[in-house]
Amino acid sequence: MKLKMIIAFLLFGFITNAQVRNYVKSGSKINQTKSPEKKSKKSNQNADSPLNFGILAGVNLSNEKSSDFDLDSKSRTGFYVGGFMERTWEKYAIEVDLKYATMGAKLFEDQLLDDLTYIQLASIFKIKIIDPLCIDVGPQLGYLLSAKFDGEDYIDDLNKLDGGILAGLSADIPGSKISINARYYFGLISNYKDSDFDKKNNAISIGLNYSF
Repeated sequence: MKLKMIIAFLLFGFITNAQVRNYVKSGSKINQTKSPEKKSKKSNQNADSPLNFGILAGVNLSNEKSSDFDLDSKSRTGFYVGGFMERTWEKYAIEVDLKYATMGAKLFEDQLLDDLTYIQLASIFKIKIIDPLCIDVGPQLGYLLSAKFDGEDYIDDLNKLDGGILAGLSADIPGSKISINARYYFGLISNYKDSDFDKKNNAISIGLNYSF
């Protein structure tokens, strides 16, 4: 089951990036049939499609949900920090994030803390709807680094791999190298190795990206 989920996420990211590349190529082919002046403008736009690098950081309001029973969970305030690279075009962009993130939740009327840390890799397709606002969507994979429940280590009981979908909004701040984003992460893989018990991560994240 875990192998199938890994393959599914890799295929999703590959297909997303392939569709963007095909879109760019098709746009270029259409452009070739237009006047030399319009073709020149399009060439300039493609030339202005840089690969940007930068750092990112933000707040995670993470939680956990189970379809088996009521966890009586509340959000745990954490953080994330890392780096990114982004390829931008006129109306869309692809952003790849690599970050260290704290996840988990407060369970059973705040009496117990589920404290999880991950290395996360996300591939995000950004579509500009109203300048400078973008819709963001894409897959995210996480690798579990540590896990403590009420202070006790229990990492051996959990899946090392986490995966789900990121969706939200982002916007560049005009006249600066900073962008802001607000996204929701919906986990699709249960934390526990035991398939009879289902517990999945989800989180609201609010953060900043700074381009070099």
